[in-house]
Amino acid sequence: MSKARLSNWGSWQQTRNAIAVNLGYNIESRNRQTPGSAAEKEFSDNINDLLKSMQVHALSGLRQIDLEIANSTLLEDIAAASRDIKKETDRIKDATDRLDDLTRLVKKLSKLVGLFAGL
Repeated sequence: MSKARLSNWGSWQQTRNAIAVNLGYNIESRNRQTPGSAAEKEFSDNINDLLKSMQVHALSGLRQIDLEIANSTLLEDIAAASRDIKKETDRIKDATDRLDDLTRLVKKLSKLVGLFAGL
């Protein structure tokens, strides 16, 4: 079974970490400002911009994952595994049906033996 791998996952994580660090810095800086001051508003604006950047970055990560899955054999591997599971399930069902048939036969034979024993 092949695995889908993000070829640029490391750079994606570095960018995410940089945005997160910058966001943390801006939140801490805003919290040290006088409420309603120009500096507090500037840090709040920065925070909003960074949150938007995080949303866009997360979406790009999801797109990368989708692309990697589409370009891998992962979906075919899952479909093949599903077919194998269905075959095994069908074999188990057939075996269960045969055991049920055998159980019914044994019950019928027991009744016959009981009838002959009563003669």
